[in-house]
Parts: sequence; structure tokens; C-alpha cells
Amino acid sequence: MIKFSKKLVFFLMPILIAGLVIEILLRNIPNDYIKKANRLAEYSKDIETLIIGNSHCLYGINPDYLDSNGYNLSNVSQSLDIDYEILKKHGSDLINLKTVVLNLSYFSLFEQLKKTNEHWRLKDYNIYFGLQLDFKPIHQSELLSVAFKTNLKRIYEYYIQDKNMINTSNLGWGTNAKSSNNMKDLHSIGIAVAKKHTINGQELYEENVDYLKRIITYCHNRNIKVLLVTTPVYKSYFSNLDKKQLNTTIAVGEQMESNYINCYYYNLLNSFKFTDDDFFDSDHLNEKGAEKLTFFLNEEILTLDENFR
Repeated sequence: MIKFSKKLVFFLMPILIAGLVIEILLRNIPNDYIKKANRLAEYSKDIETLIIGNSHCLYGINPDYLDSNGYNLSNVSQSLDIDYEILKKHGSDLINLKTVVLNLSYFSLFEQLKKTNEHWRLKDYNIYFGLQLDFKPIHQSELLSVAFKTNLKRIYEYYIQDKNMINTSNLGWGTNAKSSNNMKDLHSIGIAVAKKHTINGQELYEENVDYLKRIITYCHNRNIKVLLVTTPVYKSYFSNLDKKQLNTTIAVGEQMESNYINCYYYNLLNSFKFTDDDFFDSDHLNEKGAEKLTFFLNEEILTLDENFR
């Protein structure tokens, strides 16, 4: 038995060492989560406007166009439960925070990242944001959370090809939804994505509404305004949304504004202010659309600062 154990250890040791080396290599590749965590730690005391949420905010709101000191802490597929955990963990460091901007997307109340096929992204919050969203080993490791082939590609692209792995500005805005790369067939894409974002069932609805209330209440207790924004979408996306899910989402936004003195809801889903040229794809703005949306929100923030109820 002892002899077998020694052979097993001898066999496994190179595999474990190789795995450890790969994990270290992966963690030392710059990524947007590391960058945002570092920027947040460095400039937390300067931030006056914090943008949180999913990719609709990541690409749709550019803090460069805010008069206040803004930072975009949104990420792809970041759900309301994570927004709350980020605010709860880092909020006390944001001593000059006056405004939180948060998207209320068509699907925000009906899904959570941990319940989707993109749950692997949880490792980015556990490893780099210092959150503990769950305790599953797969979400504590770069190597275990992503396909081995994908990880080897990341290592090759960064260490061999010297590829830039960062896709956000210094203020956290997503830079890779460029008008020069706009999706061509927005009509067909809009139909497909609207169907993808239509959720069958409301298992997470009450929990997500509760997280939204927690965010707004946390901000209320610190005299911080919350701007809830349903961001613009392309017409084919809008026209193929499920009316019940859409109306429920809008009703919750309006209810939050009515029930909380510090909350303001903006439904820009079908806003005439935005044209086809403003969209990267069916539900994300490009840099032109982001400029428009941010200018609009900036004016609202300035007005609210003067008349904060």
C-alpha cells in the first residue's frame, strides 16, 4: 500500500506542478477585472458617480463625458446580486460617492450569473474582486473554470504574441464595441437576441427585486442617488420582446422611483434619440451611442444635484 501511494504521488506530482504553473501564468495575464479592482482601490475616494451593471452599462456609459468623477464598474453578464455584493464590499471606501447608475435590462430581474452558462465568470469576482460569491473549487481557479484549450490560447496570445488583453478604458468603459466593427445584420440579430433574453419562469424574480431594493436602500442610507436606466436597443430587438416580461421590468423600475426618494428611473429602451448608427449590435451601443447616452445622463445628474429631493 505504501509502495502504491509513493508511486501515485510520484505520478501526480508533475501534473500538480504543471497545473500550478499554468494557474500562475493565467493569473498574471492582465485582465479587465484586475484593472478595475486596482483602479477602484487607488481612486475610490475620488469617485462621485459609480456605474454598475452588465454589458449594457459597460459599453453604453462612458465616464469621460461626465462632469463628475465617474467610474464604470460594470462587466459582461454582471447581475444584480453581484452589483449588490460589490457595493456592499467597496461602498465604504467610496466616501465621496453621490450617484450610482445601474441598468435595469429586459432580463435583469429574471436571471443571475451563477445560474447561466456563463457562470465561469464568477471566478473573476472571487479571485480579483475579493468577493466570495460561492465556494465551488471551479470558481476559485482560472485553470478549472475555463476550457483547457482556451487557457492555452490565452497563454500563447499574451506571452508569445504579446497581445493586449485589456478592453476597458482607464475609467472602466468597454472599448471593444466600436462602430467600425458594428454587426451587419442587426435585424436578424435583434430577433435572435430578444428570444435569448426572454426567460421562461420567474424563479429568480423576487430575489432579484430584493437585491435591487437592497442597492437602493443602501444608497438611501448614505444619501446617494440611484439612476435606474433601461438602455436603448435596436428596433428588431424591441419589437420581439415578450410583453409580459417587458412590462414587469418597466413596472418595477417605476415602482422603485415611486417608493424610494433617492431613485430615478429612465426607460430609454425605444428612445427616438438613438439611431441605427448608434448600435454595435442589437442591444449594445457603440462609442457614438455611448457618448449620447452619457451626455443625457450627465445632464440628469447635474439637474438632480441641484434639486435632490
